[in-house]
Amino acid sequence: MRIYIDFDDVLCETARHLSALAHDLFNRNVPYEAISGFDLQQAFALSDAQIRELMEQAHRPDFLTDIAPAPGGVEAVRTLEARGHDLAIVTGRPAAGSANTASRTSASSISTSTAAPLPTLCPARPRR
Repeated sequence: MRIYIDFDDVLCETARHLSALAHDLFNRNVPYEAISGFDLQQAFALSDAQIRELMEQAHRPDFLTDIAPAPGGVEAVRTLEARGHDLAIVTGRPAAGSANTASRTSASSISTSTAAPLPTLCPARPRR
């Protein structure tokens, strides 16, 4: 069976690291546990320019490589692999950031048992 696994806040606790980044960049103190929605601009009370800066920084390779897998994430992937499932990592990140996501999954032990990185799919989404 083919199983698609989301990168952000499934394999890795991305919002936890975005909370720390918002603090570092803009002195926003919003604990991870207080983030209750997908609108990070609202969650961190950021201006349009600030959310653009946050997202730009969040798509840098060094930001992605510093995100640790979520507790139990690597083990869950390995269990699914051992059961013979075909796995793919999916992300809503812009296409330009998907290569960074792919390099993050390969650098973190989240890879197939053949040591090839899992495919990372980044679907094109229409802008609203």
